[in-house]
Amino acid sequence: MYLRGFERKGLVMTKSLNITVQLASFFFATILRMPGCERTLTPVEPILNNLYKAYIDSVAVPDTVLAPKPFVVYVKGWLPDPSWKLDHFALEITQAKVLIIPLMRKIRSGRAPEPPLPYSDSVIVRDYPLASLLNIEVIGANKKILRTVPVKQFPLWVAVEIKQLPVMGPFDAYRFTLRFSNRGQSPIELHFATSQIYDFLVYDRNGKLLYQWSADKAFAQVAWTMKLLPQEERSYSEAWIWRYYTEPPYKLTGKLVSTPGDSAVAYFERARLK
Repeated sequence: MYLRGFERKGLVMTKSLNITVQLASFFFATILRMPGCERTLTPVEPILNNLYKAYIDSVAVPDTVLAPKPFVVYVKGWLPDPSWKLDHFALEITQAKVLIIPLMRKIRSGRAPEPPLPYSDSVIVRDYPLASLLNIEVIGANKKILRTVPVKQFPLWVAVEIKQLPVMGPFDAYRFTLRFSNRGQSPIELHFATSQIYDFLVYDRNGKLLYQWSADKAFAQVAWTMKLLPQEERSYSEAWIWRYYTEPPYKLTGKLVSTPGDSAVAYFERARLK
């Protein structure tokens, strides 16, 4: 895998404190950074034979982070093909939006003038919305759930297993296992926000929080940066038990609090039935 990096920054003037910034992304990743905001988006679609423009996504920015004006926008990206280069940024500013469109253009020689980045043999996986893939709902007792999904654009498979454990008395116990599997031929780098990747919360029928597992607990084995070699698999597992102090029904929610790069949420729910 060939990755060539670039970075640009620009000063953006705005008259509006309540602004939505839209960023057109391309290839593997484009990062928009500004006070209180960081976002990575993927990937591209061709619009001409020698010009690429990406899908457009947006992120709302709290008005409190935009003072004082103006602010600086940083854009980073990785090019998978040495025959492409960053041509220019198209910047459109309206009363309520700033649209940044990075455009790529073909280099006729087919060779990139800059050397590749040190991690040119790996794929950086960041900010992928696992919530849309790993939603799991468990109803009733003695259930075991296993779901494995591919991560789009990468040879990475993520598996979630949730198993209820036998326990006596007014308690519930579960074991949660998260597996990462590299099914490709190149190394994959995973970047976690923290070592605490999963949390369990219990709510009563009125939505009041009764219990939170993660107060000072985490997956001790999880490094913040993990590299998977081709065909390598790693798994992380934790068991937890809690005592419920309310009569059923109640709702148990498990969510990913640290995914590769972002706080996207995957969850499962279990409703205790009378």
